[in-house]
Amino acid sequence: MRTVCTTLTNQPRVDADRPLADHDESIFGVSATEGEVTSVKTRILRAMTDGVVVVEDVGDGALPGVRWEWIDVLVSDADDATAEDLSTSLGLDSLAFRDAMHDFDLPKVDDLGSQIVIVLHGLHPDRIAICSVSCFLSEKRLVTFRRQSSPSLDALHSALSGRSGEVVESAADLLAMMADTFGRRHLSILAAFEDRVEDLVDSALSADSEVVAQVTAIRMDLAVIARSARPQRETLDQLRVSRSPLISNAAKRRLSDAFDVSKRVVHEVEAARESLREILEGYRGAEAAKATDVTRVLTLFAALFLPITFITGFFGMNFPNLPFLSVARGWLLVTVLMLIITVLSIRVFISKGWMRRPMRLRPTDVKGLNDAIRAPVQITDFTWQPNPGSGDTSGSAQVE
Repeated sequence: MRTVCTTLTNQPRVDADRPLADHDESIFGVSATEGEVTSVKTRILRAMTDGVVVVEDVGDGALPGVRWEWIDVLVSDADDATAEDLSTSLGLDSLAFRDAMHDFDLPKVDDLGSQIVIVLHGLHPDRIAICSVSCFLSEKRLVTFRRQSSPSLDALHSALSGRSGEVVESAADLLAMMADTFGRRHLSILAAFEDRVEDLVDSALSADSEVVAQVTAIRMDLAVIARSARPQRETLDQLRVSRSPLISNAAKRRLSDAFDVSKRVVHEVEAARESLREILEGYRGAEAAKATDVTRVLTLFAALFLPITFITGFFGMNFPNLPFLSVARGWLLVTVLMLIITVLSIRVFISKGWMRRPMRLRPTDVKGLNDAIRAPVQITDFTWQPNPGSGDTSGSAQVE
């Protein structure tokens, strides 16, 4: 990844009419405050007729053999001035750039004629959190700006780097591939939830009190995905029916595939939420049954001691003519009578099903869906082959 350093103030003017590679990079080495150096990390992929190569400098899209160019820029909060100069040199719309970098937008699309601004949402590498990616699509160039690392973009970059014999046909196709990768990463998280449903159901039916914390954590994670899933679906729907000349018919078909993935994400989120509601209802029912069992146990103890209490109360009356008072072993006879009544009562309770062994609770660790965030990123192989007879290379790839 290439690093471009710049000062925050008193920066030399970058000539927007010249490619970035033609500028003297010494202008990026001065700091406004002694010891303070900021950086913008960039990486550039360029698709030629014979494959995709990693380059160090932005080139001219009109160069022979250049099919498209992807410039990925990682910007920190202190690098806004650097990123703005870079966007100016690339000829990006300044108002759209400021809106994309300074405001957290839901997924959306703005057609500016010569370029299209698209905001897409991916996921953070280590937790369930949104990673916003601002995309600027032109005829032969796709520029992406982001403030967080994105495993989806890293995987896509690695999958495309150094490929030979086949390339993504256009920048719009690359955008479709990017949106599809984001959607499939969402689906991998939801698939991890499906794998945990059975354990959650078992915990709920055993009235495990920690299932509430489990469900709450997962509901919060699902809410993060849901907030961006619907707008992202609508954004891809707009792109696949767009009349912009920047999006070819082939790109529209691939955007339709990405739209289907996004639509499935929305469906899976709703299904997961419904499953959580059913799990909570099952937990409440099991908890009520558990409380009933406790009440039953207390009632059974009271029922067992009721006749014994009656006998002891009867013989505890202060009357001289009570039976067995004059018998030397009268207390033994009364004790045997109480034991017989107790045994008979227990047998009656068991025969009627009122007495059984209590359920055992199984403790579980409280965790949401963060354990699935490190799953491999799936990339659909949206490729264009210059030679149709070279064979079928379609498929999907997983990048760790």
